[in-house]
Formats: sequence, structure tokens, C-alpha cells
Amino acid sequence: MVKIQKKKLPKALMQLTLEVEDEAVQVAIAEATAELVKKSKIPGFRPGKAPKHIIEKNFGKAAIFQQALDKLLPKVYSESVKAESIEPIGQPEIDIKSTEPLVIEVKVPTKPIIKLGDYQKYTVSEPDMPAIEPLVKDSIETLRKQYSILEPVDRPIKWGDTVRIDFTLKIEGETESQSEEDAEFSVFKENNTSLPGFLDKLIDKERNKSYNFTIKIPKDFQLPELANKKAEYAVKIKEIKNQILPDVNDEFVKSLESGINNVKDLENKLHEDVKKKLESDQKTAFREEIINLFVAKSEMEFPDVLIEREIERIIDQQSNHASHTPQGFNKWLESIGKTESEVKETFYPVAETSVKRSLVLSEIINIENISASQESMELETNKVKLDPSFTMNPDKKKMEELINSDDFKSSLENQIITNLAWDRLEAIATGNKVKQDKVSTNKKAISSKNSQKKSIQSKEKKQTKKK
Repeated sequence: MVKIQKKKLPKALMQLTLEVEDEAVQVAIAEATAELVKKSKIPGFRPGKAPKHIIEKNFGKAAIFQQALDKLLPKVYSESVKAESIEPIGQPEIDIKSTEPLVIEVKVPTKPIIKLGDYQKYTVSEPDMPAIEPLVKDSIETLRKQYSILEPVDRPIKWGDTVRIDFTLKIEGETESQSEEDAEFSVFKENNTSLPGFLDKLIDKERNKSYNFTIKIPKDFQLPELANKKAEYAVKIKEIKNQILPDVNDEFVKSLESGINNVKDLENKLHEDVKKKLESDQKTAFREEIINLFVAKSEMEFPDVLIEREIERIIDQQSNHASHTPQGFNKWLESIGKTESEVKETFYPVAETSVKRSLVLSEIINIENISASQESMELETNKVKLDPSFTMNPDKKKMEELINSDDFKSSLENQIITNLAWDRLEAIATGNKVKQDKVSTNKKAISSKNSQKKSIQSKEKKQTKKK
């Protein structure tokens, strides 16, 4: 029925050139004509009784041929990929090369090809933990600022003050100016809510006085449309307030109403919080460095459809699921001031990186035979059951059904396997034998199961041969 020529293309694409026998085409045309005869109401003929040449005259040979193709192509494609043992991972790209004979060129996206190389030798140095105490002091200072008192003062502006002003801003090249009355803000050097250099100009300015000054916006300013332009300000200083920070003592700690009653306990609590945050940040940064190394060292091919799917996922997430409907998607695009093509172009590098990282993890899972044990599944399920979102939910029956659903179990299993894969990457990159043993136990169990499976299959083949 079909002559098949196969050719491997870059990006894990398989090109199939399919030449369909004329007999199969004629059968499809006959079936399409018969369907039109049944459905058509043609004057002078009873329903379903119009002859073929009348049908062709009314609908045209091209329309009948197209209807025949609509039925024939899926069947030809399905049989061809099955005959060539191809496993598509997305929709094919189909191109009709000729109609007599019918020749179809199909580009099929297939499974990614990834070679990690000698990944057991890839090493990454673990980052040093930053000093915790300075960060604890910063946390305490933040608390003091949150509970500070603002006291009006009659003196020029200093760093750390809070001011209330009226201002007008005119940007070079723009026709309209911006104005605001009673704008209140803190004059801190780390404050980045205003144009660079604006706060510096406020220092030493006095209350109840008006000032005019110009600043030059830096060339590397984050908003390119404003970069390297002049900004002219007209400012009236209406109020200056001094920030009075509370003393850090037991009384201040009790006023926080956090359940902590003295400075020492507060410092210990902040120390633990900062430590956990640092460890989490360090782990994330370390894992990112590891996966980037594995990606850089690997050779991989994958179809663009994987990146397109990831872009769709990112858009769905960024738009808060507005992309589920055309109306919602268009409204979201309007709100961010971008076209669909601009959004996709923006997310392409992020999506590509995400796909490459996922492929590395998937290959590690495959090569290292990583899976979720029954024990780990039960352990993680019990953690979910102890979570407040589960225990505090009044609909216990619904929550139980959720936990026992196949979707939940599949999601939990994927999460456990992914975590084990990350542990394995860390073990490889650092040579940490403890982490290696954590995975190897699981690996041996699977290896044993695979051996048993192969043994059973071998016995079945021998029995079949004897028969």
C-alpha cells in the first residue's frame, strides 16, 4: 500500500517519504464520493441516488480528493510509523509533494537523544556558607526599622530621613511632565524606587523651600527608553521626619508578640531562620551550577515541540491560567503590552534551558535506574496527610479521594524520583558516598527485579521454541 523512505534529520526529527499506491488512493476517493452521495441533496435525484459524475460536478474533484486525503492521511501515517517502529512525541509536519502518484513527506518529532558523556567524573565544588551573624544583625535592624517612630524635625534632609514633597518631573524628549503632591518616602541609599541621583540631590535641602535641579540618567539604566536622558525636577520640601529606632531589649522583643520574650531567644530564632534560608539558597544555587555543568558537557538533540510546550507552560503560569481561553489570553497580552510572538520570543531562552535540564535529569533517572520505593511513597503520603491543608480541610472524604487518586500517586512518584535524581547529581558532583548509598539501595532492588524479569522472559522463549 505504501512505499516508505526514511531519513534522520537534526533535532531528533525523522523524515518519512511515503508513496501511496494508486489503488489505495482510488479506494479513498470512492469512499469520499459515497459519503457525499449519502449526505447530499441534489435537485432531481432522491437522497443518496445521485451518480458519481453529478457529485463531481457539484462539489468538484479537488474537494472530493481533499476529503479522501482527510481520511487516508491519518491511516497512512499511523501504519507507516508503526511499520518503521517510530515513537512520535508530537504532531507531524505533513507536506504533499505530488498527487499523481500521491507522495507525502512527513517530519516526525521523536524521542530526544542525549549523551551525558563520562558524567561520573563531573565535579563541582560546594560553595562556602556565608557568615550568619552579620545577617542576623541585619534582620534585627530590619525589625527596628519596621517598629521605628517618625518624628518631624526642623533641619536639612539627611540620609535615613523620611520626607514629604510635591514634585514635577520632565523627561528630555517627552511632551508631558509628571506631577505628584504629598509624595512620602524614605531617603535611604539602597532605595531604588526613584531615578538614580534623585535622592542625592535631596540631601541638605530645607523644609518649606522649593528647588529645581537636573539629573542625567545613566546609559545602562534598566529602562532603555529613559537611558542617557536628562530629567528636570521641580521640588517643594513640605516635611522632614527623623527615624527613631527602638532599643533592642527584652521589652522591645515582647512587643513583637511573636511568643519570644527576650533578646537572646530572638537572636537564636533569627539565627536558625537565617541558617535555613542560607542553606536553601545555597542548595538551589549549587544544584543550578551542577545541572548547568551536566548540560554543558552533554550532547543532545530534541525536537522544537518540547520547547514550544514549555513556553506554553510558562505562559500559562505567568498569565495565571488566562491562556486557557482566547479572550483571556488576548486580555493578558494587552495588559503586558506585548504580542503573542514577542512573549514567545522572550520565554524561548528560559524554556530551552528548562528542557535541557529536564532531559539531563531524565537521563540520570534512566541510566541510574532511579525509582520511588513503596516505603518512600508511604512516607511522603503520610507527610501530606499531616499537612494543615489536609487536616484542616472539612471535606475529609474529598481529600481521601484525592490522595488515593492515580493522578496524585503519579505526581508524588515523579516528585520523589526527581528529588532522588537531584541527590544523585549532588553525589556525583561531590563524591559524597552517603548520598550515593541512598540511591544505590534503590538501584540494587530494581536491578534484582530486572534480572528476575529477564530470567522469566528467557524461560518463556525456551518453552516457546520447544513447542
